[in-house]
This record gives sequence, C-alpha cells and structure tokens, in this order.
Amino acid sequence: MPIYPTFLAKAFDGLRYRSGFFFCTLKWRLVGLRMGRSVQIYSHVIIHDAARVSVGDNSSILSFTVLFGSGKITIGRDVLIASHCSIFSITHRTDALERGQLFRGTRLMAPVVIEDNVWIGTGVRILPGVTIGANTIVGAESVVNRSLPSGVVAAGVPVKVLKGLNATLAGT
Repeated sequence: MPIYPTFLAKAFDGLRYRSGFFFCTLKWRLVGLRMGRSVQIYSHVIIHDAARVSVGDNSSILSFTVLFGSGKITIGRDVLIASHCSIFSITHRTDALERGQLFRGTRLMAPVVIEDNVWIGTGVRILPGVTIGANTIVGAESVVNRSLPSGVVAAGVPVKVLKGLNATLAGT
C-alpha cells in the first residue's frame, strides 16, 4: 500500500483540526468572549454569558467544559482547563426556602478568578467567588469551594491544599 494516501489523510486531518480552533475562536469572539492570543477552545465547550468571560494568552479549555459567566470569570495566561469541568460565577441564596422564594429571584453572582499558569484537572467544579492563585494545580474531580493560594497542589471534595510547589516546578 502506498504511503501517499496515509500521509495526505493525516495532513488533511491536521488541517481540519487547526481550522476547527479558528472557527471556534471566531464563534466565541462574535458572542463577546474576550480572548488573548493563541487561545484554544475545543469543541463541545459551553459558555453562558460569554461577554462576562475573559481568557488570557496561550490558555486552553478542553471539550465538555461549561462556564457560567454571569458573575464574571477571568482566566489568566497559560491556563489549562481539562475536559468535563464546570466553572460557576452564579448561585442562589441559601435562605431562599426560608423566604418562600423557591430559588426564583435569589441569584447571587460572585466572580471567579483563575490566575496565570494554572492547571485545572479533569472534572473539576469551581464554585462562585473563588480565586485560584498563580502556578497552582487542581487535581481531577475536585470541588473548589474556597480560594487557593499561589504555588500549591490542591485536590479533594471539598478541595484541600496537599503541598506547595517549589519555584522551579512553578516556573517562577
């Protein structure tokens, strides 16, 4: 079997893959998402209220991730958000039932900030009002319900800081 058809098929697939980022980027820019240079947003990403979300240079958001941007989400430079993550900047008042409101009209918005050089593992849930410090790793399937300092590895439900990263690992 000649090598040419295999080579051409791989070349076409690579071209299609790269143009996919172009069209995804164009789509998100048209709905108001603020993006830096070399941002990669994979297919099947859902962003609610995209005009309140910003993504820094060289950051990637992998497939099947959902961002609820109503309360504002700021993602720094060189951030990797793995697949199947959820980032919420909106929630409801915890006393809604006591007030007889059944969660209607009880929305609370709190911004989420993910600083530079952060790796968010697969399936992480980030709740409203959280700041994740620079040079931090959040382990897969964690629930981030409180802010994390810079330069740490954190994981768990709810998230806990497991260890600090030294300066050479953190890239500083």
